Amino acid sequence: MVRLETHRLRMRPVQPRDLDSLSALNGDPTKMKYISPPLSRHQVKEALDWMIGEWHRIGYGWFSIFEKSSRAFVGQVGLQCFEYDPRSADTELAFVIKKSAWGKGYAREAAGEVLRFGFERHPFEKIVSVIAPENPAPQAILRKLGFGCTGERTAYGHRVMYFEITRDRFLDRARSGIS
Repeated sequence: MVRLETHRLRMRPVQPRDLDSLSALNGDPTKMKYISPPLSRHQVKEALDWMIGEWHRIGYGWFSIFEKSSRAFVGQVGLQCFEYDPRSADTELAFVIKKSAWGKGYAREAAGEVLRFGFERHPFEKIVSVIAPENPAPQAILRKLGFGCTGERTAYGHRVMYFEITRDRFLDRARSGIS
């Protein structure tokens, strides 16, 4: 099983035992404001089954994120086929952090480690991410990770800001010590 670590976080692929934590995370209306309507436990269970299946099908997917110090669940981060479409040429980075963990830098830390995992272990030429235009905090995180915004487009049925980082840009930043 793939396991990732940073100075403060541990990440592992989502598992059935994460259902309660993921249900609380994805059922929070404040946190879901820019993503989708809050999800029911049944919807989260269906999504969790899909996420687990993606690990088996394509060899990457969503991770649950835990603080090392407390072992507390703080969110999820992952790579997926853009717009859930296995025919898509684009791989998407996405992250969702519990409201109680906002402002601690966990999203950037976890997303940066998953970005490294994506480029070092898979042949992606680029990784993309989409964020609601009215949600500046994750846009700033992506920019700090080296993503560039290529403009607005429609994805998942909504207007979004479309970000991407190429393998070459990621490797240049890594060689320069920029994370």
